Amino acid sequence: MRRCLGISVAVVVVLAGLGAAPPAAVADCSFSGGFQALHDKIPLIVGLCVGAEQHDPATGNTTQATTAGYLQRSAAVGRVSFTDGSVVWLDGPCGIQNRREGDRFAWEVGGQGCQLGVAGAQPWPGVPIAATRQTAPATPTPTVASQTDLFDCSDFTFREDAQAVLLRDASDPNHLDPDGNGFACESVPLRPTPTPTQLPTKTPVPAFPIFGSASDNGNGNDNSDGADIPTAVCKDGTYSFSQHRSRACSQHGGVDHWLNPPE
Repeated sequence: MRRCLGISVAVVVVLAGLGAAPPAAVADCSFSGGFQALHDKIPLIVGLCVGAEQHDPATGNTTQATTAGYLQRSAAVGRVSFTDGSVVWLDGPCGIQNRREGDRFAWEVGGQGCQLGVAGAQPWPGVPIAATRQTAPATPTPTVASQTDLFDCSDFTFREDAQAVLLRDASDPNHLDPDGNGFACESVPLRPTPTPTQLPTKTPVPAFPIFGSASDNGNGNDNSDGADIPTAVCKDGTYSFSQHRSRACSQHGGVDHWLNPPE
């Protein structure tokens, strides 16, 4: 099996296999900001720059064409994504993930977790965690061979990367799925699933017991003055509602500390 002839050739060949004529990369074109950050995480998926960013004044969204599809920035949520026309790659709270155009992850629709929250009738054909590569694959020495056979499983650190290449061309010209079950390079390990970021929880504020006008009401608290707000915490852990310093916690071991000391 032949090795990779370079990222740009790989993208051109994959798209050509789908029957589309890919746009040519532009030498002085570049990415910036969130587009650059997403490209650097999945360069093999995003491809090379084709043109400048385009801003839609009607929606506020921004797009930038690449040799493999489009980078997109949503004005509504400020999140950057990449699409090749059928599959969307996002860098969210669960790391890099991919889904079909019509699907949504739970965290995209106000839920929690990394699973799909909105999915089509057909199951998602691939590994749920997105195909991603931290760095582009090293360029092996070119060989004189068919340029449609560019990768083998040893080129990939994680199985998701191989799966993305397979999804680009179901005819599998790279022979990444020899048993034809839809899963590429099953001997290559999966990328470890990141733990979703847990939002901090608020510590509940303890509520004071509800008292009537009786002195004790059976709960052990000093409420001889019938007040609504506790003035002190007694040494035995009960509350005093007395409006007189001299009477506060008089039957509960004295005042431990004042909360709302009486005048």
